Amino acid sequence: MAHAIRASQTDLKIKFHAVDPHTSLTRQKGFKVDDFYAARSRTIPPLPWSNIAPPFSGAAFYYDYRDKQLIGWANTAFGPLPQLVNIPKSRVVGAELEITAQPVDGLRVIAGVTYIDSKVKNDPALPLDSFGQAASYVGESFPNTPKWNGLVDAEYSFPMTGQLNAFFGGSATFRTKTSSFFGGLPDFRMPGYSLFDVRAGFESEDGVWRVQAYGRNITNKWYWVNVGVETDAIHRAPGMGATYGLGLSYRY
Repeated sequence: MAHAIRASQTDLKIKFHAVDPHTSLTRQKGFKVDDFYAARSRTIPPLPWSNIAPPFSGAAFYYDYRDKQLIGWANTAFGPLPQLVNIPKSRVVGAELEITAQPVDGLRVIAGVTYIDSKVKNDPALPLDSFGQAASYVGESFPNTPKWNGLVDAEYSFPMTGQLNAFFGGSATFRTKTSSFFGGLPDFRMPGYSLFDVRAGFESEDGVWRVQAYGRNITNKWYWVNVGVETDAIHRAPGMGATYGLGLSYRY
């Protein structure tokens, strides 16, 4: 359990007012199993994939906030503009799980998933939506906080010569829907999406240098990373489309 206090901040973009410091009460529990199969009964034969190391790790957490600083809205002579506000009461409940596996020689698999359930319990002094209308934030999730995020990454490498390895791999990431601002307006909701990347190349046996060809978002998925508003215009910032290239890295 931990108790934290965040210093007061001034919204530098708008400079309307300073916000109060927020406090949080934190509870966390985690675990890491270094050798799950070794902990099983010695009478059970070893499984084919028993070289998973570590089999898995995870954590559960709970944050209870008072006066949390988040982006809200204020009416101005230029129309509604975003500004920091204090949310009197809010909380976050979540968990994460990660596994790293080597089922066969040369193959590495990493998978992870995170769950975050955020919720506003009490409204700030003057809650407004993105168009400057009176609203309530109670029951809403924090902006840009999807409930689920996940990743699966796999790579297979094998020796070509005594000092050169070849490899190929790929990854998949996903996130569920979220909203860019408080207020519950459908215009500012961002759908969930999944992205797929691939890579292949060569590296030195000691891993000092690596050259690879890669493809990112190979399905050319159309997705948004932000939705904003300027006066009476709503704008959406798209993520990168399908991208291909070559990369070279060197470790000193």
